[in-house]
Amino acid sequence: MELDLTQGIAVLERTPQTLRAMLSGLSDDWLRGTEDPETWSPYTVVGHLIHGERSDWIHPAFGPVTLRQLLATWVAHDLGHVAQIARVMAKQYRDAVGPWRAY
Repeated sequence: MELDLTQGIAVLERTPQTLRAMLSGLSDDWLRGTEDPETWSPYTVVGHLIHGERSDWIHPAFGPVTLRQLLATWVAHDLGHVAQIARVMAKQYRDAVGPWRAY
């Protein structure tokens, strides 16, 4: 799928409010929970996204890239991390769901 710049920007603009809706007011158990010791918590993911926003976005190995490529990368990157946070949060109840765990 070819990136439409307007649609890509619309997704990126929604990332902060999506994360705010998912995480605001939750306890540290939710915010710092992980799938296992080697994975990121929602707290860590948000820190990673903030770091990305503050960096120069210049990849050390790629050289010049187009704005369209960069924007498409950040759209996929943000959506991947939103999905990661949802997955990590859902797994907090993996044992509590009993027989539904198979589904």
